[in-house]
Amino acid sequence: MGLLLNWNRSTNPCDWTTVHCDDNDSEDFVIRKLELGGSEIGGRLAGEIGKLKTLQSLLTRTNYTIFIDFSFTEADRNMSKSGITGSIPPEIGDLNELVTLDLSHNNLNDVIPWAIGKLLNLTTLLLNDNDLVGCEPVDAISNLIMNGSLDNRYFNLANNPNLHTSPINPGVCGP
Repeated sequence: MGLLLNWNRSTNPCDWTTVHCDDNDSEDFVIRKLELGGSEIGGRLAGEIGKLKTLQSLLTRTNYTIFIDFSFTEADRNMSKSGITGSIPPEIGDLNELVTLDLSHNNLNDVIPWAIGKLLNLTTLLLNDNDLVGCEPVDAISNLIMNGSLDNRYFNLANNPNLHTSPINPGVCGP
């Protein structure tokens, strides 16, 4: 919690530890990045984060269990090692501008939603080292690879023991 000690409503958020802005001196600050990784926080990230329309990157790596409200902002999401449990909600497909989704090294334990195929700007998808089940939505992922957005080098589903994957490419599920 030490990283968040200087968060105080009476001061400019751009002066807070882990908050990165375009112009810290201006009253019209633009928050671009929140680095919450390693801050030992837990609980729910409130949907109010969605009011940060200029947010480009949200990093929550290595925290206690965090419950994510995926309705907030269309930023890059690095939430690896955040102790996230449960499912990836289908609403993820509504984040049209999402470029990076890193939910690796968590405790996700449901199927990958087909809605992930709607993320046409997604270049990086890392869901490795979870407990995902079923079969990866091949058509949805293939659509992202075929349209040129998702780079196969930045796509990883490995180490999900109950996720059916192709023996040819462990990152891609098939019959």
